[in-house]
Amino acid sequence: MSRNVSYFAVMEDFQKEDWISLYQAALTELEQGKMSERIEAAHSAIVARMEKICTLPGLHPEERRAIEDALHGLRSLKREEARFAVTLTESPSS
Repeated sequence: MSRNVSYFAVMEDFQKEDWISLYQAALTELEQGKMSERIEAAHSAIVARMEKICTLPGLHPEERRAIEDALHGLRSLKREEARFAVTLTESPSS
């Protein structure tokens, strides 16, 4: 029984998963040239983790909720990045 308890405790401790640090890196990236790269890296890691979760026993509700939030955040970052890129191309040269 203690084996099952520790197994589920480890499964819900998703804060150490790679997608978390990649997502945080995308959120905190200030350099426009690196933003797309960070967003894509985070998105790829999240998709890979979602695929892995589907093969693991248990529902993993906390991580699933965090993944949904992260995907929403990445979509917002992409929109802002696109808006910024359009602004740069439309601004008059100095």
